[in-house]
Amino acid sequence: MRSPSTKSSIVFFGTPSFAAATLRAVLDDGYRVVAVVTQPDRASGRGGHATATPVKQLAVELGLPVVQPARGRDLPALLASHPADVGVLFAFGAIIPPAVLRMYPHGIVNIHPSLLPKYRGPSPVASAMLAGDTATGVTLILLDESGDHGPVLAQRQVAIEPDETADCLHDRLAEAGTVLLLEVLPQWLAGQIKPVAQDHVAATFTTPLERSLGLVDWRQPAEIIARRFRALYPWPGSYSHTAGLRLKFIALRVADAARPLAPGQVAVAGRQVFVGTGRGTIQLQSIQLEGKRTAPAFEVINGHPQLAAANLSSS
Repeated sequence: MRSPSTKSSIVFFGTPSFAAATLRAVLDDGYRVVAVVTQPDRASGRGGHATATPVKQLAVELGLPVVQPARGRDLPALLASHPADVGVLFAFGAIIPPAVLRMYPHGIVNIHPSLLPKYRGPSPVASAMLAGDTATGVTLILLDESGDHGPVLAQRQVAIEPDETADCLHDRLAEAGTVLLLEVLPQWLAGQIKPVAQDHVAATFTTPLERSLGLVDWRQPAEIIARRFRALYPWPGSYSHTAGLRLKFIALRVADAARPLAPGQVAVAGRQVFVGTGRGTIQLQSIQLEGKRTAPAFEVINGHPQLAAANLSSS
């Protein structure tokens, strides 16, 4: 294996904070990053000021060239002066033009947080959890013109812990994907790996998460409600309506003992708050009322007595 000083050159494509962690790991491993491609700065916050992506912030901090295409068709020209051996892509957030796919001798290696061909598309982590899977994983593919369709270089399975939320699982998958990338990339560059075509017939597809998915249907079993809460946390989150209020659930669990409550019926026992479901009971632990801070469920109910005798709506 080559020493760090002679490792290959990379163009890195990515946008969010977990991709920035991968960029740093690639650099720490001795690769030469000749350019960083990320999304344009976006207005954010109350002032609407333009904010750089986490990947750009790290690249600027490290003095790396940054490319931010306003349109995908601009990308080939912007990258023409940054030749590299290979591209590495993790959550870039836009389609890569075919001309860019052909720019690198070893193509573009993409980290995807599922065991492809299962869960192609934009929401693989939440989709695996919503399906009740006990394991998922990460896949390295050679990017082609059809997104998550490319041939597989390597995969690694990752267990889904019983009580973890999607953000925690996503962080673990990002870390696993980075570790796998650093293990496999030298072999790929040395010609020691033969890509394996995906079984496209077996492919399953995900769709973008929408806010409406978070509305709790209290007619469902408690186990399903808790699973959906974990899969949709922190966005779009789980919420319900009652007495003119919108309640967002920050922490909940399946109650240890079943209670005779109708679906959506709220009951308070001591400092504990319970809600009936189609089968079993949910214990609410932390709640956020719209426009308010997160607080223990008992404090919220205590401050809004009308909730104690209310039914949470599934519409």
